[in-house]
Amino acid sequence: MSVIQLETRIADISSRIDHGNEVPGSLEELFVIQLERTQRVVCRQLNALRDPIPKLPVELVSNIFVECLPLDPEPGSWCIPMLLLNVCHAWTDIALSTPALWAAIHLEEPPNERLF
Repeated sequence: MSVIQLETRIADISSRIDHGNEVPGSLEELFVIQLERTQRVVCRQLNALRDPIPKLPVELVSNIFVECLPLDPEPGSWCIPMLLLNVCHAWTDIALSTPALWAAIHLEEPPNERLF
């Protein structure tokens, strides 16, 4: 499907959801739940079509990811590669196959505190 077709389908589903929410009853509620699931799937398809990352060479995207790392690791900067894993499947695959991202993780040892 094209971007325009997916946008039209999302608008149609949204309209049907709005109409279903106006009608009380358990069947309508189940219908609305199914429509919302369908809408999420169609939105994912639309996002996948719009995402430029899969169209770029993997090496280029890997370099972009590495360039996003801070020059001086700060507390909490270890989570930057982890954030890339949560965007989409394409970003996850690229991030996991980029060793420089994981080599740059800076972990600090907690202070040695005695509990006794």
